[in-house]
Amino acid sequence: MAEIHHFGPEVRTTPPVPGAQGLSAAPIVLPPDDFARMGAAGLQARMGFVPFIQAGPAIVALHLDRGGIIPEHDAPHTIIFIVIRGRGFMRVGGADAHTQEVRAGEAVLWPPNVLHTAWTDDVMMDVITVEYVTSGGNSDGVK
Repeated sequence: MAEIHHFGPEVRTTPPVPGAQGLSAAPIVLPPDDFARMGAAGLQARMGFVPFIQAGPAIVALHLDRGGIIPEHDAPHTIIFIVIRGRGFMRVGGADAHTQEVRAGEAVLWPPNVLHTAWTDDVMMDVITVEYVTSGGNSDGVK
């Protein structure tokens, strides 16, 4: 029988992202280094479950409520930002970069060490991130 993990609203938690508003997350897959850093007991206490532990990228489900904000930040690793429901806005490259609307069915590459941000207005947005974290990196959902 296959092991099934949920990543919907019943298991999402608020990630420790300074300045975030209306943001919740649920890790689906964590690399072994992240699992070792957080530990099964810590993950169970924080999220009520332990995600799949696999070598490779971290995969995280994010939810932005209406008016939700992922504040501008950078990450030391590449992130693929895949919108699976709703729509929102994002900017890659700092405050002077072009703002782009993103919708369900679209994916965006966020390069390492480049400022990026995402937000919603009157529509929520669900996203899956695929984070190519190197050993010792951070994959708590967002940097």
